[in-house]
Amino acid sequence: MPKFAIKLVYLGRSFHGWQKQPKLRTVQGELESSLERLFNSRIKAVGASRTDAGVSAEGQVASFSIPRGDFTPKRLSLALESLLPQDIHIADAVVVPDSFSARFSAYGKLYIYTVASHRMPLNPVVQPIRLTNKLNLSLIPKIRRSFIGKHNFSAFSKSSSIEKDGLCLVFHFDIVPRGKLIHFIVIGESFLQYMVRGMVGAALACLEGNILPENISEMLRKGKRLYHFRTLPPEGLLLKKVFYSREELTSVINWLKQAPTVDWRLDEILAGI
Repeated sequence: MPKFAIKLVYLGRSFHGWQKQPKLRTVQGELESSLERLFNSRIKAVGASRTDAGVSAEGQVASFSIPRGDFTPKRLSLALESLLPQDIHIADAVVVPDSFSARFSAYGKLYIYTVASHRMPLNPVVQPIRLTNKLNLSLIPKIRRSFIGKHNFSAFSKSSSIEKDGLCLVFHFDIVPRGKLIHFIVIGESFLQYMVRGMVGAALACLEGNILPENISEMLRKGKRLYHFRTLPPEGLLLKKVFYSREELTSVINWLKQAPTVDWRLDEILAGI
């Protein structure tokens, strides 16, 4: 049975997350339903990230085996796209080894959270936030240094999702103001539930002057939410890329250090699976 990996694009507002759930519309549910219609057989799709309800993706990856050997990646992509709802797009498809798992073969994931000071109806993956104070952007380097590394991120996640000691490795964190938008870029090995949204909420609290960068470091050491900050809504969060090559992961991190930006140049270097 040949195995494929596909790269999916979807708007999170339309779904109750990735993971299949009874009587709820999910990305995994729609994909597996389309696969069953195409092959007249139940096929299990494994997702790289179990994105929560409301979280969007440009780089979600799903892997699955099919019962026929006459499908090329292009033919599979076109056939599936014709069956999937219009709010799910297949951006790429490749043949992968049988040992490949979209989830367990990944070396890291890149998320972008975008906030704006007002609503932006034509850019739905943006979260409007009412900021109470002028942002102190000079604190960005200190906030960045606080998050990078292996820490206990329990204070920034959903308490019921915490496994073992809450340790996660964050390779890269940055804050990129761009006009009326602020992009928060996070690359990590793995994430706790709501973790990125909690990190962004704490970073915003720092920029507004409500907590200090040292408070973030203290919470990472102690694993407890000792200071008040918001866990931001899911609608501003985008899964941008899943990395299956250490070399590509390192290359993208180094590029972002030299040219922190969120535009067509980043899209180009993140193309493909």
